[in-house]
Amino acid sequence: MFIKKYGIYLSILIVCLAIGLKTAMDTPLGRHTLEIRLNSSQTGVTELFYDDGLGFSAEKRIPGELLESGVDTDLVFELPQPSMVRLRWDPVYHEEGVQTTVNRIQVSFYGGEYVRDVVFETLVPQNHIKTFRIDPSRLYFEVDPGFNDPYLILTKIPEAPEPPSRTWLIVKGFAFSLLAALLLSAIYRLIVWYFNS
Repeated sequence: MFIKKYGIYLSILIVCLAIGLKTAMDTPLGRHTLEIRLNSSQTGVTELFYDDGLGFSAEKRIPGELLESGVDTDLVFELPQPSMVRLRWDPVYHEEGVQTTVNRIQVSFYGGEYVRDVVFETLVPQNHIKTFRIDPSRLYFEVDPGFNDPYLILTKIPEAPEPPSRTWLIVKGFAFSLLAALLLSAIYRLIVWYFNS
């Protein structure tokens, strides 16, 4: 009698719980990013390379977005893994030279669950970069005129913390499953009521 009367509601609940909990278990813990807030005197494209212990290469290139001259921009590079040995940042270069001011560099782990500041002193200027100056709250450098290959090496990347617990994801998945089951049950009741009236 109970199964006959409430079987459809139990089925809705079981299906919703199965979908919700499976989704919670399979959900990635979030991406890892390097975020640079800067202002460049020239328009151009910047890019990032990463060293996973085997050196830099073209295959380990992360393209950046187009920077507009004179505009404060938040560059975001998606990192393929939380731990890397070094990063190489290629800033904008131009035939007339480029002045760049960096206000902040951060590494974000697990979709922003943990955010770590990068110390400007861990950046080492290389190849056609001059006037490299660090103030208390910003970094300023100039790139030589010409279509050269300027870059900076980030020698000390903040260490990735332990991944966050999946417990909270499972709790959220369970709660959304219950809400979905209640909603679907209410819709089912409305449909039955409509056709029986």
